[in-house]
Amino acid sequence: DQSLVVVTADHGASFDPNTHRRSAVGDYSNGTDLIRVPLFVHLPGQTDGAIDDNNVENVDFLPILNEQLDLGVPWEMDGLLPKDKSQDQLSTKTLYFVNQPFGASKRKEKKVTYDAQKFFSETKVLGHQLTDPADVLEPLYSQTPHDSLRGRPLSDFIINGGAVTAKLDPDIATQKRKILVRGEFQSAIASDDWFALADGDVIVGLSAAIERDSVQRFMGLLPRRADDNDTSLRLFRIQDSTNLEEITIVE
Repeated sequence: DQSLVVVTADHGASFDPNTHRRSAVGDYSNGTDLIRVPLFVHLPGQTDGAIDDNNVENVDFLPILNEQLDLGVPWEMDGLLPKDKSQDQLSTKTLYFVNQPFGASKRKEKKVTYDAQKFFSETKVLGHQLTDPADVLEPLYSQTPHDSLRGRPLSDFIINGGAVTAKLDPDIATQKRKILVRGEFQSAIASDDWFALADGDVIVGLSAAIERDSVQRFMGLLPRRADDNDTSLRLFRIQDSTNLEEITIVE
């Protein structure tokens, strides 16, 4: 309760169709998506919170820390306390995009100024507005061709043996229940295959075949569940509505 806690992120993500998700396009128009990140500040002894949409930038962190912790920073700081910003400073945001291609001796810098209001646009994924993640999470889970399988017991299916093996990453031996479970196949699979992830005897997640760097992988989200959990993960290739082929998990 007596700590100062500042939490933010290194970058956001762009959901504009046909644009880079994590890097700027040629005219930097998606910069408002890439740099739009949350900032949470808990002051020592603070018990009540508030939402502030004022424009705050990374260089403002040090003045905030300086004031709250009485650091006595002996040099002139580039940033400002939000309460000390003029209306012009609150209404614009200046970003510096830096690019240094691999092997290049010099890096390119581009200064771009945006209207701060552009950072407050609505973001939607698959038609679902991202406002409160707790509200949108369940609809996003269901955006798969085999969503009707999720939540069904394995006893509903015919389980067939197979020769495909896969390795989980990270190792589940930590006894902590993962929300994001992923791994790579040790055997060849088809690019249009779909897989079911079961926890115990119930299907809890689904994954398409994902290829990255010539390695075929799978990735599935498990439902969030509080308290202690005994986790027993099994992976299956979906053959049809009644048949599943079990994938052998190897070390």
